[in-house]
Amino acid sequence: MVRIDSMYRKLFSMFLLWFVATGLQAQLSPEQVWKRLEGHWEGSFIKGNASQPLKIHFYQKDKAYYSLQIIEEWHPQFGEFELPVSIDSLGTITTNTGHGKAVLTLDPGNLELTGYLDKTVPTLYVHLKKVPPPPTANHTVEAVYVQHKGITLGGHLHLPDRPSGTAVILVGGRGCYAGSTKYDLYAKILREYGVAVIAFDKRGNGQSTGDCHSATIEDLAEDVFAWKKYLEARPENFQQNRGHCEFSTLCLDSAFEFFANAFQVRYVGLIPSRHLRSCEP
Repeated sequence: MVRIDSMYRKLFSMFLLWFVATGLQAQLSPEQVWKRLEGHWEGSFIKGNASQPLKIHFYQKDKAYYSLQIIEEWHPQFGEFELPVSIDSLGTITTNTGHGKAVLTLDPGNLELTGYLDKTVPTLYVHLKKVPPPPTANHTVEAVYVQHKGITLGGHLHLPDRPSGTAVILVGGRGCYAGSTKYDLYAKILREYGVAVIAFDKRGNGQSTGDCHSATIEDLAEDVFAWKKYLEARPENFQQNRGHCEFSTLCLDSAFEFFANAFQVRYVGLIPSRHLRSCEP
């Protein structure tokens, strides 16, 4: 009888704790949930015994909720995401991620986020803890534009507080697509070493006007050269302006007409050997 009473007391205590925790969550309005959610979080995606680090900064922009998600081990072009966040009347938080739609629940007492990714098999879980804001950034990221032959080229300048005098222009590969110029991880790495970086969208994509599909290699190379002239005109007095590109015959053909040896080529893929004529130092 004593054991049965003890068991009932334990079950009652567990039920009471669950009831209080659930009631506390239910009492929070979406605005109250956001007040606790806003800020910096760190944790992981979890599947079985494997995990992948994840950082999220929740913030408000133009009266809407957003999350900047960072998966540092991913490819530099796709390692950071700015995505909208929604909170329903029950306090459930949803946002897309690099792996799919996350459904999250806030524990306001412990400042924890737990949840899962919808429609994943096996289920991919998410666990995050709120952390203090990181140190003040030692760089600025500025939206910049260049007018060139009737079109507008748009991108972002990643500028260290103490630039080394070297600037790099990141050139996209073949194909027409908008890049993550504001959150490019190549830029993120280089600016930590004092290197200024221009990450821009090809003409006709993202922030740039024009027609990418009808553009010739020469047109795209001249666009890169326009960014080089932009850097040379800036007050930082960059002494070395270098290009960096991947998977692109643009880098192997006309770009060298403008940059001579001030261009670094990586990962050019399968291309005819005749395109390598300009790659010799």
